[in-house]
Amino acid sequence: QVFFDAYNKKFGSDGSHEALDWKECTERVEEFKRQFIHQNIIDTEIDDTSMMQWLGSLQIHDFYSTKQRLLSAQRSEEELLIKGAEPPVGKEKTGTKEDTN
Repeated sequence: QVFFDAYNKKFGSDGSHEALDWKECTERVEEFKRQFIHQNIIDTEIDDTSMMQWLGSLQIHDFYSTKQRLLSAQRSEEELLIKGAEPPVGKEKTGTKEDTN
């Protein structure tokens, strides 16, 4: 469904324009969705089973966001540095005597 919230807030009650909405078309829109959109989704799934294939692959996914993975990696690296381990290749320790030379 298309929404005209910004337009309606700006112009819908200015006296020159009417607010835009779908109230008059709600029944026809719902019938269109049932007849064409939902039916197309059903027919496509019957033909190529893409949803079933995706469901079958869930066990290989970790479900962590990129941000969660980066934060976890950063915490692990900080824990190693606190314990005195060398930083990973390409990373330099800061605040050491070697930095001032």
